[in-house]
Amino acid sequence: MHYVLKNKNKSKIDKILSEYIKNVFKANNKKIIENVKKAEKDWRVVEKRYFNLVDKIFKKHPWPNGKYIGFASIFMMYPRDVREKTFLFPGIIYKNTPPVEVVIGHELLHFIFFDYIKKKYNLNIDSKIKGKEDDYLWKVSEVFNSVIEDWDTYYRIFKFKTPPYVAKNFYLKMRRQWSKDQDINMLLGRWLKNK
Repeated sequence: MHYVLKNKNKSKIDKILSEYIKNVFKANNKKIIENVKKAEKDWRVVEKRYFNLVDKIFKKHPWPNGKYIGFASIFMMYPRDVREKTFLFPGIIYKNTPPVEVVIGHELLHFIFFDYIKKKYNLNIDSKIKGKEDDYLWKVSEVFNSVIEDWDTYYRIFKFKTPPYVAKNFYLKMRRQWSKDQDINMLLGRWLKNK
């Protein structure tokens, strides 16, 4: 990969990366298909309890319309496109890969979070908060997910805790706030008001 990053020719970089991705998918095709089937099965086990809990957290806020589609990833990154309702989940299980159903739950939380703050605070995924860094809203969404995933009630569904990977100082404050009062309006009101 160092060779790819060192090269300045974008079309050559794109070609090398494209070939690499095709080769990894081809070499792991059978395993990826097995993992996708297992992901569907494992998600069905937690799905009902997950949606019931999310309904409580978000005070029965309706899920945004759309066809939610997950794609198997060969990388250990699982981004989502909130507008398109698409997300990536582990297609190949590596040593430190979180359980697929945990990744799916995490990404789905982002979809409802961003819809909720759009309706409640008139904030979009790319909105800026006055006096805050450009990626503040993204950080709040990731910290919110970490707080919920660390909450015992959520943990009882997945039996897996995801450590926060951004804004650990936000996380400690938000987790303390959530442990005192599981009210999403109180929680997000503190973090999302334009001041």
